Amino acid sequence: MRVDAGLFVDGVPGALRAAADCLAAAAGERTGPYSGASPERLAKVAAGIDPFPEEGAGLDAALAGLGRLSLRHAVDPAHPSCAAHLHCQPLAAAVAADALAGAANQSLDSWDQGPVATHLEQRLVAGLAARVGWDPAVAGGVVTSGGTQSNLMGLLLARDATAGRSGRDVAADGLGPDAGRYRIVCSELAHFSVARSATLLGLGSRAVQPLGVDGDRRLRPEELDRALDRMDAAGQVPMALVATAGTTDFGSIDPLPALAGRARERGLWLHVDAAWGGGLLFSDRHRDLLAGIEAADSVAVDFHKLLWQPAGCGAFLVRDQGLLAPLEVTVPTSTPTRWPARRTAGRCRIWSAGRWPPPAASPPSRRCSASRRSAGGPSVSWSTAPLRWPSRPRPRSTPSPAWP
Repeated sequence: MRVDAGLFVDGVPGALRAAADCLAAAAGERTGPYSGASPERLAKVAAGIDPFPEEGAGLDAALAGLGRLSLRHAVDPAHPSCAAHLHCQPLAAAVAADALAGAANQSLDSWDQGPVATHLEQRLVAGLAARVGWDPAVAGGVVTSGGTQSNLMGLLLARDATAGRSGRDVAADGLGPDAGRYRIVCSELAHFSVARSATLLGLGSRAVQPLGVDGDRRLRPEELDRALDRMDAAGQVPMALVATAGTTDFGSIDPLPALAGRARERGLWLHVDAAWGGGLLFSDRHRDLLAGIEAADSVAVDFHKLLWQPAGCGAFLVRDQGLLAPLEVTVPTSTPTRWPARRTAGRCRIWSAGRWPPPAASPPSRRCSASRRSAGGPSVSWSTAPLRWPSRPRPRSTPSPAWP
């Protein structure tokens, strides 16, 4: 059977031009950050679309119909009136690199399926580790889909390290009888993925002990002390302390130096969820707000929040690559790899975005203001001002009635 080459890589240039036209047309129809369509209305629209039609409509028709529809009813994170969520307008270079990575369709299941991507990931991880304050030759990590996955990995390693101290290899033998006593400590404002991870790891959501916060919405160290004493008295085993560097609703940063000291004294795995606040690693003015992060055992950073990458794109880092041993997978026919095996998009777009601006250009910035309140602790507030670089025209016209 003869296959139309234009359906595959040979057709990518034309497909990208058509997609750009679709994007421009949809932008011209928008009048705000969202169309205002209700969940009920969009549910009816989606119900009328056949996901697997017997006959295709062709690229132009698909983009004019479903493509325009999807963009029209998407939230526009670049609009001046868009607020309330953490994902950002992506850099054009990152979007372009995402397309290139999709066309190359590499996989990191093994080195031979993504040779250069494997090395780019290692270089990216080393660069991030250096910004955290670790030795890049010793630290390790992987690119992930975002903070939820990174937090899961950090708590998995914490669980296995705790079990290992009693001689149990969880990766080989599964959870032992002591697992029911394991506890995870975090603030009451920690991301929901902490409790979800505990469930996925077989510990149960009740293994998570949320603690109170102060007036700056940061975990209280004295609350941690009391909680750890109670756990010791009850025969429970605290296995991990999750410190949040940038809470979802408030941007507050837990007192990392104080928590790091307690984690060290008590033998706790310290995981810093910097999915949001990790952008401060690249700030000359506000990097000090993350002081203490270098004492962590593992760190989560998201690039699709304040680092201008398309979702989902994050990184999971560990201070010592030897800590990743429970994630090692070796099969006879492939080069060893670590879970998660990821495609190259995250690495490609991050590298491209970092090299795109001309020398005279200023990097994009969603203005960050830091305040040190009366309690003496740092908190971060992020304005919702839209990205202004690189600029592009934002045409406005009356929405077309052709599609709902």
